[in-house]
Amino acid sequence: MIGVVERQLNRVLEYLERQNEGKLDLDNILTETEAVFMSSLTEPHVFKIIDLPPMRVAFHIVVDAAPEDKAMGPLMDWLKSANLLGTARLFGGNMKPMPSSAGKPYGYGMCASIPAAVVVPEPFKEMQLPGGLYAMLGSSDDIGGSWKSLMNQLSQSKKYRSDRGRLCLEEHIRNDHPEGSGNLYDLNLLEPVKAK
Repeated sequence: MIGVVERQLNRVLEYLERQNEGKLDLDNILTETEAVFMSSLTEPHVFKIIDLPPMRVAFHIVVDAAPEDKAMGPLMDWLKSANLLGTARLFGGNMKPMPSSAGKPYGYGMCASIPAAVVVPEPFKEMQLPGGLYAMLGSSDDIGGSWKSLMNQLSQSKKYRSDRGRLCLEEHIRNDHPEGSGNLYDLNLLEPVKAK
C-alpha cells in the first residue's frame, strides 16, 4: 500500500513542478490531485493480513453444478427464523469434490457463526473454525480472477505463505441491495496463512 501512496504523491509533485512558478491555478491543482488519487481505485488491490477469532459455526454443504445458492438459502432461512441473521458472520467455500470444469457438480459449503447456546437443527452440522491469520482481499465480480490475484500476490510475499491445514473462505458481507435485486453480498476472500 505504501508503494501506491508514494506513486500518487510523486505524480502530484511532478504535476506541480510542471506548472508555471508564477501563478498556480487552484482548481487545476485540485482536479489533477483528485484524478491521481482516484486512479488507485482501478489499480489491483493489495491483500491485508487479518486475525480471525475461533468461531462456532453451523454449516450446510451441497454438491451440484451450481451449489452456492442451494447451500446458502436454507441456512439463511434458518438464521432469519432464529433471529440470528444480524449477528452471524457468513462464510462460504468450495468443498470436495472440487470444481473441475463448467457444468460438472462440485461441493460448496456455507457456514454462519452462532452463539454457544444455540442448538443447530438438521440438516445443518456444527463445527469450530479455528481462526488464525488470513490474507484478505476484496473480490471483484470475477471471483476466480480475484482468487488468482490473491494467490499470486501471496506467492510474492516475503512474510507469509499459505497454510494448507485450514480452509480458505469467502466471507459474505451483506451490501445495500434490496431483497431480490441482484447480488446481495460482497465477498472478502480469505486465504489461511502463516509466517515464513
